Amino acid sequence: LRPCGAAPRRSSTTRRSARRVPCAARRRGEEAYEEAEDEEEDEATAALREKLMQQYDAAQEDPEREPLDGWALRELMQDKWGASYEVRIVRRSDPLGVKRFYCQVMWKYLEQQSFKMSEAQYMEQMDTVAALLEEWGQAEKFTKEIVATKKRPWMDTVGARAVSVVLPVSDEVEEVYGPLF
Repeated sequence: LRPCGAAPRRSSTTRRSARRVPCAARRRGEEAYEEAEDEEEDEATAALREKLMQQYDAAQEDPEREPLDGWALRELMQDKWGASYEVRIVRRSDPLGVKRFYCQVMWKYLEQQSFKMSEAQYMEQMDTVAALLEEWGQAEKFTKEIVATKKRPWMDTVGARAVSVVLPVSDEVEEVYGPLF
C-alpha cells in the first residue's frame, strides 16, 4: 500500500508519467458509503429531536407539570447528547455590554475520567440550577431550547464551546442575584 496521493514507484529503466494513485483508505464506493452514513446520522438525529419534542409537548399539555429537579435536568442532558453534561448559571456581558444571565451546558460531563466533581457534587449543582430555573420561571424555556437546539457542547485541541441559553429574568431577580454572580 502506498500513502495517500503518492505516485507509483518508477523503475530506473522505464519512464512513466507521474500519476496520482487513489488513497489506500479510499477505495471505490467508500465515498458513497460515507455520504449514506452521514444521511443516516442526520435522520437519526432528526428522529431523536422529534421524539424529544413530542415528550416536551406532552409535558406542556399536563397542567400539573412536575417542577424541574436535578434528576430531570440530568436526564434531559443524557437524552439529548448521551452524557451527563455539567449545567451552570453564569452572568456575562452581551455584545452591547448589558449583563445577562445565561444557563450554560458545559463540555465537561460526569462520565468523563477527568471530571472534577463527584456524583454527589454534580447532583447538588444540578439541583441548585434546576431550583433557580424554577424560581425564576425559566425552566420551561430552558428545556424547550435545549430540546430544539442543534448545537452540541464540545472540546477539541483549539478550545471548547458551551451551549448557552439566555435567561430573561425580572429586575427583582437582577437585584437579588446579580451581586452573587
